[in-house]
Parts: sequence; C-alpha cells; structure tokens
Amino acid sequence: MVTAAKVQARASSKDGRAAQPSDAGRTEIPEGDPAASTSHSRFASEVSQAESQEAWEPLSYGEQLVLETYLRYRGRRYDRQRQDALSQPRKIRPPPDAHPGTAGIQQVSTVVEAIRLGYRTLDTALLYGNHHLIRAAIAQSGVPREDLFLTSKVGFLPSSMELPEEHKDAFGFDFLPVPQEIVPRVHPLNVKGKELPAIQLSLEQLGTSYLDLCLIHTPATSALELAASFIPHAYGAGMLAQLPKWSETMVRGALTALASQEVQRRVEEAHEERKKSWQNLEEAQRRGLCKHIGVSNYPTAFMKEMDAYRTAPIYNTQQELHPLAQFRDVQEYARDAGVRLTGYGTGILTSNAVARQVAARLGRTSGQVLLRWAVQRGVAVTPKSNKAWRLKENLAVLEFELEDKDMKLLDALDQQHVFYWNTSLLVPVASAPTSTVAGSPSSSRAEL
Repeated sequence: MVTAAKVQARASSKDGRAAQPSDAGRTEIPEGDPAASTSHSRFASEVSQAESQEAWEPLSYGEQLVLETYLRYRGRRYDRQRQDALSQPRKIRPPPDAHPGTAGIQQVSTVVEAIRLGYRTLDTALLYGNHHLIRAAIAQSGVPREDLFLTSKVGFLPSSMELPEEHKDAFGFDFLPVPQEIVPRVHPLNVKGKELPAIQLSLEQLGTSYLDLCLIHTPATSALELAASFIPHAYGAGMLAQLPKWSETMVRGALTALASQEVQRRVEEAHEERKKSWQNLEEAQRRGLCKHIGVSNYPTAFMKEMDAYRTAPIYNTQQELHPLAQFRDVQEYARDAGVRLTGYGTGILTSNAVARQVAARLGRTSGQVLLRWAVQRGVAVTPKSNKAWRLKENLAVLEFELEDKDMKLLDALDQQHVFYWNTSLLVPVASAPTSTVAGSPSSSRAEL
C-alpha cells in the first residue's frame, strides 16, 4: 500500500526514486514541539515497511508536499482520514494537496508568504503574466528551486484568431478580438503549435531550467471555439463586467451555435492541432524542459483520443470542479487511467447556502468546506488568495474532515453548472457530454 511513510520516504529523492529507510527519518523537528515529535516518530517508523512495497509507482515531491507541510510546519498529527486516503492502491489518484493558484495574483509578497507557510507547489501560466513575480518570490523565499514543484501552462490561443469567411461581415472583424481584460497578458507565443518556444520563454521568465509540470491551457483550436467555451467567464465568473446579465442568453446562444457548426466542420483539423500541441509537450519533456506534462480544461473525449497518438502519459489534468460542476466522467477517467486530477473554482461557491450550513455546524468557513469536499474526493486543489490569513485558512483543510452526511449534501448539488470553461461544446455532437453553463436552465448539448 501507499502509506504516509512511503510518501515521506519518497520526499528526499527529487527524481522520484525511493529513498533509503535510513534517510526517511531525518526530517527536522522544531525543538520543544512534542506533538510534531510524536507524530514524526510514528510516521518514520513505518518507512522500512513502506519501502518493501514496490508494487506502486513512487510519488513525486509535489504530491507529498501537504503531508510534509502538515507534519513539519504545523507540528500536529495529520488526521486519520487523510492517512487512510493514502493507503489506497496506486490505481487511485495520489494524495490530494492544496497549493496556491496564482491567477490574478500580482504581489511578490503573496507568493513569498505562501512558501514561508510551507506551500511547495506553485501553479501559474504564461497567460497570467506573473512568471517574473514567481521568479522573484522563489529568490526571496530562500527555498531551493529543487524543493518546489512548479507548474505552468502554454497553448492558450488557437493558431489563428481569424474568423470563417462567412462570418466576417456579421462580426465586423476578420480576426476575433481578445477581451481587453486579458490583452496585456497574451504573448504571441502562447498559441497552439508554438508550445515549445512558449515553454522556453516561460523558463526564461521564471529563471529556471525546467518545469515540474507543463499543461496545455485549453483544447480550443479556433477563434469561435475559444470564444464560445470561454464565455462562462463573462457571466459566471464575472470576468467581463461590462456585459449585462440580460445579454447572456443571446450571446452565449449565438456563440455556441456558431462554434458547434465549426466543430462539426473541422473535426479532423481540430484533432490534428490538438495532436500537434501534445507532441510539442512530449518534445519539451524529451529535452528535459518539463519533468511531467498534462492538459487543462480537456473533456474526457479529448483525453481518450490521445491514446491513439501519445507516447508519454498524461500526468495531470486540471479542471473546474466543485459541487455544482463535479465532472464525474472526468473524475472516473482520471481514477481509472491513473491521471492526477487538480480542481479549481470552489471559491466561486462560498455564498452557497448548503456550504454555509455545513460550515456553521463545523465552525469552519464555507471556503474550507468546499476545499475539503474536493480533497475527500481525491482531488488536488489550487485556491488563490492575496491575503496571508486566507493562505493559512486554505492549508487548514487538512485539519478536519466532512462526515458522510455533509458529503452527500454537497454531492447532491451537482448540475454540471460551469462558471469558467464550457469545453464540452468542442466535442463533436456524437460524443459530447451534457453540460450546463452558468445561468443556463437547461443542457446546452446532449450526448448521443
């Protein structure tokens, strides 16, 4: 079994090989901290037994981060449920962790504080325009680069934003304009087909020679696909505040209809572009620029199609995932295929009545309850915050657990109600899953 001790044993080896049992007990314990010493002694005593379990693939440094943080920095015993979650066969996703997402974060001090608190996994993207900030934070933290697990994303835009000829007059543009909110952050290399130079640029900006994980940011391969799948940001996440709510039905409906037609017309072309993007990531991995590679916002159908052309495993998939949009097909695929699943978006539901009800009973915040729900589902989480107290609060999701009745209450909220990306509409109708965009009362596509 993959025990907590095995996670610790793996931590001292940065290339993922097992550490020797004699190395496993060397974690430094703060002086005068009996809780940490007691927990650590029990933890380290399991190492020899754990090392004999060679049936399971070793865990990466980033994956065991939160357990190490919990033990070393907070000096308390990790809860029994957390340990039980780690005692599952390797077919189950590895231990979930909580690490700070950096979308929208523009202060070096925020990331420095996260690292100071014990976070060792940082999630960013070329689109976020904050690689320089991450670089400065790492330098100021004093923590060696090899002790961090650094994730970034490339391939945000399609290879061309040109509209189909038949739609140019209607739109009044030859090329679909990018929303002003993200124009300053769109680099010309952040497009499909240029993933390799985009990764090299990212490494220069981050001041490192490699990424621990690089993801393809989105599967959209045309201007209309990008616009239609991105539109939930405008109404669900409120990213484009100038769009009035009454316009949602018309805008979303028109873009979805146009994109759906294009999806059916460009099946082979879109497939080849997604294939090329993945092959570029595999090349970056062969060159040592990325230790692991994966995808973001990919529907299950697109991950399954990759079986026909990929030569390297999908290490991680990142997906909007919260009680209102649980993407159970993605969870099932990740579990069965051994793909690590990272979820985002729980923060948008902090005012949800059910989450507040559970939080009030437990003496926690609704944000903690939602994060804990994901953790108990075996999903890694990437909450973001510019406040030190919130960073601490997010890390505290490892200090309690939700009872079955609470999990069932939150599970019952599932409506496939997305607030960020509706990439299910990019799947040809014959295999597209049912989904509901934020604010939409019914399914936008039906599975055939």
